[in-house]
Amino acid sequence: MLFLILILSFAACKNNSPLTEPTGYNSDGTPKRKVTNDERDSVFFYAQTAYLWYKNLPDATTFNSLQFANPTDVINAVKTYSEKAPDGSNRDKWSFVMDKATWNAVASGNSKNFGAYFRFAGDGNLYVRQVFSKSSAGVAGVQRGWKVLNINGLTPINNNTFISQINAAFSESSVKISLEKPDKSVVDLTLTQTDYQTNTIQEVKIFEDGTKKIGYFN
Repeated sequence: MLFLILILSFAACKNNSPLTEPTGYNSDGTPKRKVTNDERDSVFFYAQTAYLWYKNLPDATTFNSLQFANPTDVINAVKTYSEKAPDGSNRDKWSFVMDKATWNAVASGNSKNFGAYFRFAGDGNLYVRQVFSKSSAGVAGVQRGWKVLNINGLTPINNNTFISQINAAFSESSVKISLEKPDKSVVDLTLTQTDYQTNTIQEVKIFEDGTKKIGYFN
């Protein structure tokens, strides 16, 4: 199976040719581990080449990619070597891998998810950042700027624990979410993962400035 690897500051597709590690020894005198033609090794060696915090990564023998069940577990382990934030958490929350079939679907505009994306504002509140109109969230009328009150009963808090919890929630077939509109009214919804075609252009407007017309699209 082919994987797309998106590492902070780097993206690449793995090929099927074997990856080779320079012959020789590690700094402690132990022989370098032979590299296998395995996606797990590919993820680690791409990280060694282009990860933002590549200098923090151990050698291949110490890391031992093959101890992990799959490429996702490998990249999650790589992320633990990223720089620490003031609260002690790892800064890298974004690097990931996905299988080629999933990437092809995303690249062609086909998705299967809830269709809503979120972000924390500076005050720590969680808001809807983007909604695809043909998704479960879009059909339910969810709009950008709505505030998230809870997801599956979890109150939003900007830390790794909450992020891990909602990532697990979003891997399920359905999720319950409570949202507050700008007028302070509250909407309780159950969203389901559905197949849909993404509308990559979210909004189109024309602004008039005197005799000039200015086109805008998001």
